[in-house]
Amino acid sequence: MSVLVVGSLNADCVARCDRIPRPGETVTGKSFNILGGKGANQAFASKRMGSETVMAGAVGKDSFGDRIVSAFAEEGFDTNHIKRADSCTGTCLINVEEGGQNCICVVPGANLDYSPEDLSDVMPALLGVSYVVSQFEIGSETVSELARLCRENGKRLILNPAPSRKTDKSILDGLFLLTPNETELSALLETDRTFKTVQAYADAARKLLDCGVQNVIVTLGTVGSVLVNREGTEFVPAFRVNAVDTVGAGDAYTGSLAAMLDQGYTLKEAMRVATAASALEVQKEGAIPAMPRREDVFAFLREQEKITKA
Repeated sequence: MSVLVVGSLNADCVARCDRIPRPGETVTGKSFNILGGKGANQAFASKRMGSETVMAGAVGKDSFGDRIVSAFAEEGFDTNHIKRADSCTGTCLINVEEGGQNCICVVPGANLDYSPEDLSDVMPALLGVSYVVSQFEIGSETVSELARLCRENGKRLILNPAPSRKTDKSILDGLFLLTPNETELSALLETDRTFKTVQAYADAARKLLDCGVQNVIVTLGTVGSVLVNREGTEFVPAFRVNAVDTVGAGDAYTGSLAAMLDQGYTLKEAMRVATAASALEVQKEGAIPAMPRREDVFAFLREQEKITKA
């Protein structure tokens, strides 16, 4: 059982404060930590949920890059597929206010140096895994080539289309699973329309099936997530928890989802586990530091089952 994550590796510079500053305003922060990127977050989520996970991406030849590679090695990853590029390590500036809401600015840096040609180095890993995960924090051409390789080799690609951007529809043809949030769904459909109900999101997501996507899961934050495919629609509600930091919640969901599918769970079963992982993630500070482990997620699910029966 194994998962390959091809994606971003960032120095996530996260500052916690009472509230996010307005333009031109300075506020005093309470804490600061580093390490993230959607690819890194999803890889840690997958590995901590029990699947052997390979991470492929690029960092700079700088102290941030050194720190990221060391963190992966300490977690037990093989770091041979992390490229050292000449440009700076990708950097993400994040302000998180009380209550967990955040604003984010990403400088891609070395992530954009991970090219389609670099994928040849991970072909042995790709051929040996069950699922491949990627995002939009690396170059469009690289994602397109990865999608092509997955189609040609019968591999199931899970694409988290974040951050939102206009998407080459050829990427979607034959794609196993797409996991947009509300904003990303609108970008994929190239519309400014907002949706008011779960059914409205499901109806909108169904349009992506006509582009060749096999399954779409729209993540709806505190509401839950909805799966759309040719067989119908499935809704999985979110768990009610007190959010401390929402950074990494979507990555916890996508990475955990990949791990559960890799371990033989159905899509709906995997969605429930991924929802629990995301619920645990938001109750602690940081993305990777808060990424839960398999035993904690299943203990949480058992506790929730008791509450439901009470």
